[in-house]
Amino acid sequence: MRALADVSWLLPLCYGGHEHHVSALRWLAALPKGSEVVVCRLAQMGLLRLLSNPAVMGADVCGTDAAWKLNDQLLGDPRFTLEMEPPALEAALRQLTKGFPYSPKLWQDAYLAAFAVAADLPLVTFDQGFRKFRPLRSLVLSPD
Repeated sequence: MRALADVSWLLPLCYGGHEHHVSALRWLAALPKGSEVVVCRLAQMGLLRLLSNPAVMGADVCGTDAAWKLNDQLLGDPRFTLEMEPPALEAALRQLTKGFPYSPKLWQDAYLAAFAVAADLPLVTFDQGFRKFRPLRSLVLSPD
């Protein structure tokens, strides 16, 4: 199995103090042997941004070097791979955003959904909002 990671799953996976940490770990541990979690550049940048944001991390905020170190540990795990955009991403993004009203998270969420659709991957997330994108196959996890 291969799945695209949303930052709403990556952050709790990487940060033990997050309320969804156990759920994120549980999903990863349950993956069949040989499975692969795909990280795209947008999710990677979102993770780095959140790890180094004091408003999100509080006293556990990471400096940029520490955030990169966590990124390197994540991508050093053989279950994870960083992949560049699939060729059909822009067409999928245009289709998924056609006629959508403004939403503050529309463009980033639509990009992740389009990446998953274009790469024929399910998207693993805690964000219920991804259910609005068809034909995205979202794996919306339940928090503990």
